[in-house]
Amino acid sequence: MSVCLISRGNANNSLRKDVIRSVLRLLALVVLVSVSTVAVPAFAQAAGVSATGEQRGVRVGGLSFWPALFLEGRYDSNVFRENEVENPVAAPMLRIRPGLSFSNKKGRSYVARFGVIGDIRVYMSDNDNVKAQGRYGAEGQAGIDFMPKGLLKIGLFDNFKRHLDSPTTATNRTMDGIDNTAGVRFSLRPGGTELRKPLNFTVGYANRLQVFDDAEDLNASEHRAFFKFVWLFLPKTSLVFDGSYAYHGYAAEGARPGPDLHNSSPSRFMAGIDGLITRKLAVVLKGGYGMSGHSEGDVYEDYLAQTTLVFSPSATSVFSTGWVRNFRNSPVGNFLATHDFKVQGDIRMMQRVQTQLMATYSLVDYGKYDPIAEGDNVEVTPENGLRADQVLRLSATAGFDIFRFIGVSLGYNLEQLASNYELRPLPDPVTGLKGSDDYASYVRHIVFASLDIRY
Repeated sequence: MSVCLISRGNANNSLRKDVIRSVLRLLALVVLVSVSTVAVPAFAQAAGVSATGEQRGVRVGGLSFWPALFLEGRYDSNVFRENEVENPVAAPMLRIRPGLSFSNKKGRSYVARFGVIGDIRVYMSDNDNVKAQGRYGAEGQAGIDFMPKGLLKIGLFDNFKRHLDSPTTATNRTMDGIDNTAGVRFSLRPGGTELRKPLNFTVGYANRLQVFDDAEDLNASEHRAFFKFVWLFLPKTSLVFDGSYAYHGYAAEGARPGPDLHNSSPSRFMAGIDGLITRKLAVVLKGGYGMSGHSEGDVYEDYLAQTTLVFSPSATSVFSTGWVRNFRNSPVGNFLATHDFKVQGDIRMMQRVQTQLMATYSLVDYGKYDPIAEGDNVEVTPENGLRADQVLRLSATAGFDIFRFIGVSLGYNLEQLASNYELRPLPDPVTGLKGSDDYASYVRHIVFASLDIRY
């Protein structure tokens, strides 16, 4: 499900009450409904999670393969995430996702793993703008670790995604593109035994490339250096210190129609603990500092935090809750800073049934963006240029394995966005033409059913 942003405008009080009621209803449902998780290898499924605890895959020599095919029917109530005054367009969609994963038998010399899943989307609509959104996507991960049990471990990795995203106005253009991150990491693990390395020093480099089909101005690249230190001071609990420094550059940096784009050098540093408190209770407590490092305009320089609590009362149930404070790059206002609150529940029942319930609520603050000062012929709300959003996302998914290799999944997603941000283009002084108003707030419902074939 895509991320949705919701704003703190005049409707905040009523929205907060609705959010609280919705979250409480979801929590009650989590307690009452039996759901299931599955324990499978990290690259064991080409996509999704199986509802059965049975081992899957095909072993050929030293390799294990996991083929899969997902045939999904989906109904989207708001394809372009538009406000109700913009007459949102709804449409059904057929989605086909073939996938394949494999990994080699773990040995002393190297461990390799690979997974890819396709994403073919066809909208069943007479609307030309909607039909233009039906495309071909894919997502893949690959990695290889050399000397995985040695003093020095060397890893190569690549994460590829051909993402399919619609714009926030009804048009035949898309926000489709390619997002690829590739890199290398070196881990030094002195002392301990082959199975338990109490100290781990990791440094690495990653290059990220973002290329859009239609929105070429947003094409960007990022070079990032990172490190991580882990001290396993208890059998299942670690002290963690990590950080990164990057350079993020746009292909169309500087003044342009719409938000001006500025290059940046973001950095993050965090420290804390990660591990088990008891056999059934795990916790992550981390804090730190981050800087967006933009060359011009507003910048983020503030604290970062992560708190996660995971409770597993049995081998078939996991419940978690947490809060994350972070920031990321944004074309609007240089950056957006987030407070993310999340609750999730998973329980496995009868080895065949799985249901997952999740609620996420976010507060999002953007850096200052003043399109009038940048020379754009528009009116904008809020006048001070400080966009502030709230996010509510609810998700419920249930899966049932009819046979070992064939199952069905049903799901529902809610995205609710309320924002103080509105953009109203003024008539062109020469042609007199006027663009469409853009309202950030919207509500979106997605219902889907899937036939899952996994070997």
